[in-house]
Amino acid sequence: LDRLTLFEGDAYTASSGRTTYWVNALKVMWESPLSFITGFGVESYYFSREFSAAMHNHYLLKLFDLGLIGVGLFLAVFFGALNITKVSIQFADSESKTYLMAFVIGLIGLLITQVFGQYYRSAYLIWACLGVVLRLAVEVTRNPPNAIEGQSASQPSQQKRSAG
Repeated sequence: LDRLTLFEGDAYTASSGRTTYWVNALKVMWESPLSFITGFGVESYYFSREFSAAMHNHYLLKLFDLGLIGVGLFLAVFFGALNITKVSIQFADSESKTYLMAFVIGLIGLLITQVFGQYYRSAYLIWACLGVVLRLAVEVTRNPPNAIEGQSASQPSQQKRSAG
């Protein structure tokens, strides 16, 4: 906490050396500019002889390994999940809405923290949670609790049209 409130040093001190790892990885990429698009390959950062420490930035690690294409697809999965969940919250009952909103908050927090770390140890749990919550989101959207019995969410209500 002192590093954040009493910052009187350079970027290296404030970031615990992370910025050095980031700059070194970007320098290697700059030597092969095509790597910004395609990356060097899966796990190439860890198998490289030039690096001895973890990247401490999941997005730069993905950029190094998979390029902009990989980072874009990686983020598309998460932002797609956020979008699906956001839409399904409109149809959810109060209990499901609580879980869906907690997922959104947690996922946003995870996406922010990945600027300063990597989540390999908990990756399986994150993907499992993502799958469960997306299944809930799809079910809520298909069968909203306020839908009339036997009617899907996409069909207009005959009762509402005749009453109006």
